[in-house]
Amino acid sequence: ANPDRKIHIDGNTDVRGPAKYNMALGMRRAEAVANYLISKGVDAERISVESHGAQNLADKGTTNQSHAANRRANVAFE
Repeated sequence: ANPDRKIHIDGNTDVRGPAKYNMALGMRRAEAVANYLISKGVDAERISVESHGAQNLADKGTTNQSHAANRRANVAFE
């Protein structure tokens, strides 16, 4: 609906696991969202992806619910 807008996807993880693994996992998560959007017809040239690993926690708690909240991909339109 908005072919001129860029889409940026940030992949995030919870704090469990080594930092290097979490960065790779965050990238896979962001790329999975990008691939879904591309499969729905969004031009790949409009999409950028980035991983933050466990750096941008949505919930700083240590419960399973907190960890689940941190395993996410954020989509922003530019």
